[in-house]
Amino acid sequence: MKTLQKDVTARICRALRACLGWEQRELSEKASIALSTVQSVENAKHETNASTIKSIQDTFEESGVVVSYDEEKEEVTIVYKIKKS
Repeated sequence: MKTLQKDVTARICRALRACLGWEQRELSEKASIALSTVQSVENAKHETNASTIKSIQDTFEESGVVVSYDEEKEEVTIVYKIKKS
């Protein structure tokens, strides 16, 4: 997600959280970042540093959601791997 515009990153983050049924606090805890940081990312108020984006992306991937961005096509692909219980 790191090369996307911040407003697109914000919308993707909110959508993935919703897909997983997480509140902002849950994402912040799982990604080991401050709640205010999640709020800032999702509100697209500031540029987000690469390590924060990486923490969020890794957290989503660990939960079965993979996001890839094709810069040439300007296309985002989201894959949600459903875990069998």
